[in-house]
Amino acid sequence: ELTPKDAEVRKHVAKVFLWIPVDAGYPVQQQFFDPPPSGNWRKVTYSNIDLHPDIHGALELKLPKNAKPQKD
Repeated sequence: ELTPKDAEVRKHVAKVFLWIPVDAGYPVQQQFFDPPPSGNWRKVTYSNIDLHPDIHGALELKLPKNAKPQKD
């Protein structure tokens, strides 16, 4: 259970529950509670988590042929 320390953040989120498996370092479920008196909450459940996705090419910078480096 996480509770925001910052008063400005507490205006938007009262607390957060995290479900973290004992054998992993990432949450598999999160629940966000709105500040009172609303009583609203949202729960997010993650599945098919891929910790090492193949991102080859996804971060490749494709510049036009006439691009030149900027001099400081």
